[in-house]
Amino acid sequence: MINVFYMYGIIWLIILFLYKLGWSNLCIKLTPGILIFLFFSILSSMSFGYLNKKKLSIDIENKYEEERFNRNNFIITLILIILFLLSFVFSRNVPLVNVFKGFSYNSESFAGIPHLNIFISSFAIFYAFYLSVIFSINKNKKAIISFFLILLYFVLCYARQNIMIVLIILFNNLYLNHKITKNKGVGFNGNKLKNMLLTFLIAAIGLYVFGILGNARYGQWAWNDSSMVMVLGKANDKFPSWLPKEYFWAYIYMVTPLANLNYNASYFEPVYSFAYMIRELLPGMFFNNNNSLKVHLPVPSINASTGFVRGYLSFGYLGIYLIFISEMIIINMLIQLARKRDKTHVILTSNVCTYVFLFTFFTNTLSYPITSMLIVYTIIYNLNIKIKR
Repeated sequence: MINVFYMYGIIWLIILFLYKLGWSNLCIKLTPGILIFLFFSILSSMSFGYLNKKKLSIDIENKYEEERFNRNNFIITLILIILFLLSFVFSRNVPLVNVFKGFSYNSESFAGIPHLNIFISSFAIFYAFYLSVIFSINKNKKAIISFFLILLYFVLCYARQNIMIVLIILFNNLYLNHKITKNKGVGFNGNKLKNMLLTFLIAAIGLYVFGILGNARYGQWAWNDSSMVMVLGKANDKFPSWLPKEYFWAYIYMVTPLANLNYNASYFEPVYSFAYMIRELLPGMFFNNNNSLKVHLPVPSINASTGFVRGYLSFGYLGIYLIFISEMIIINMLIQLARKRDKTHVILTSNVCTYVFLFTFFTNTLSYPITSMLIVYTIIYNLNIKIKR
């Protein structure tokens, strides 16, 4: 499997590079404390990944019962479809249809089934990860059909982040498929330059489409009109004139969480509250968000602030380190738990860990309801196999 600890370091190095480009006026000079933390977290994560690379291999037994999977998959997929349809009924709208009609879309406009929407969305992501593992290893066509049914739901919900993450995980699992890369001699075992160019092309198209969807979601701008995000993101003359402005969406998504964290560390003092610090380490669904610490934002509509901002506001720079170390411990625990099972468990757990750990650049995945539920599902899934044995 892909070394999640390496990937954490790589994603932050990319973010630092993009931040240094300074295409947005929001990218002010990083504080020494932020720079030291990033250096520490990147170095320690990649060092941990190197020291434990043998433990992160997937060269273990694959246990798979096709008949049992098909039976269970039919039931679970049917239940999910029913819940998806009920979500549209309760919300009385389909976000994608509304966007095509020219209406603005935001997450609050689609609440789904009251009190259940978070559980439905998080389980749908988890099950999509699982289906992509089953398909990549065992080539079960029913698995990929169910996967695309879940993807269709995310498309209808106009959930860009969910669409992006499940597709990335699918391609990641196909990349890891030993039957393709080793036995058939195709995929990423072929011409390395060709594969690198193909990966770059797919990423370029994907990021361009991401920008188009961002333009269209507000209903007031054409799909190729990026004027709104250029203004909100405070684009400056450093942004290359030859680069389509749709790519500024991806740039803003990558750099503004760090910019917002840096803004809070630069101009605001932490409250040093142990109670608030504990809240940052527990699933947010158990708390009232109205009582959360206020994150200060230079642009209110651009509110992603990394997974560390409230750690800083709660307990200063120590709070940032506590969140990072907690993430490292939980990720390592999940991986070690999965290694006692089989290949499916290891790859699925790797998928969840990749999502949870890498997206700390965007939000606190320990307290964010959907990602925190993914951690819970992964623990239950691994322990459930142990109990049956």
